[in-house]
Amino acid sequence: MLQLAIVGGSGWIDQWSGVGCRLRDATITQTCKSAKQLAEPSFDAAIVECASDGSFVAELGKPLMVPFDASGLTDLALQCEQSGSLLTLFQPLRVLPSIQTLRQDLASGNLGNLGLVRLHRWSHSTNSQLANDLDVVLWLVGKKPTHVYATGSDGVSQVHLGFDENEMALLDYAELPAEEYYSLSVVASDGSAYADDHHNMNVLFDANGTRALTTSQGDLHLAAAANGFVAAVSSGSAAPIPVADAVRVQSVLEAAKQSRESGQVVSL
Repeated sequence: MLQLAIVGGSGWIDQWSGVGCRLRDATITQTCKSAKQLAEPSFDAAIVECASDGSFVAELGKPLMVPFDASGLTDLALQCEQSGSLLTLFQPLRVLPSIQTLRQDLASGNLGNLGLVRLHRWSHSTNSQLANDLDVVLWLVGKKPTHVYATGSDGVSQVHLGFDENEMALLDYAELPAEEYYSLSVVASDGSAYADDHHNMNVLFDANGTRALTTSQGDLHLAAAANGFVAAVSSGSAAPIPVADAVRVQSVLEAAKQSRESGQVVSL
C-alpha cells in the first residue's frame, strides 16, 4: 500500500484529503503546510502545491505531483531527473469525466480526422486558466500548433491556433454578469462531440432576478488524478502528464502574448 503525503495550504490539503476513501492501493499518511515538516519514513510519494516544496521532496528521491501551472517547473524537472524522482502534473480539466470521454472518442477513431476544437468560457481568461485550457486543446489535437493569433478587447478575448494538417482551434472568453461556465466542442470528418458543465447548472429565480448557479461535481476528478499518479508510481511507468506538456503550453502562451501585442500571426 503506497503511503501518500499532501503538502500545501489548507485548501489544497482539504481537497486532496477528501479523496482518501477513493484511493486504490494507497493511503494518505501525512498532511502538512511545508515539505520540511514531512517525516520521511512514513511516506512514499507526495502531492504538493508548489515547486519549492516539490524540490524538497525531490531531494529525498520521492515521486511527486504538482499543479500544471506551478512556477519553477523547469528547474524542478531538472532536479527530479537528477534524483531519479518521478514528476507528474495535476491538470484538473484532463481528468473531468466529460472531457475524458471526448478524448476517448477521438483516440478511438470513431469521429474520424479532427478538424476543429473550440473551447468557450464565460469568464476572464487568467494566465492560469488559459494555460489549462490550452493544454486540453493541445492534448486533444495531439501536437503543437504552427501558427498562433490572439486578440481581444472590452472583456472579450480569443486565441486562434493553426496546425500543420489544417486542424484549427479557437479558445474564446467573454466576461458576463453570470456564473462561470465552459463548453468544449470538437468537429471531425465523421462526427462531432461536445462537453460542458451545463448539466451542473441550476436556474434560480428570486428577488434579485434570474441567474445560473453551478453545483459541485464532487471530487471524482481529483480521485482520478491521484489514482493515476499512484498507478504510475507503483508500476514504474511514465508520468501521466509530463513537464514537457507544460513547456509546450508555455511556448504557445508566449506566442499568444506576442500576437496580441503586435496584432500579427506568430509562427512556431
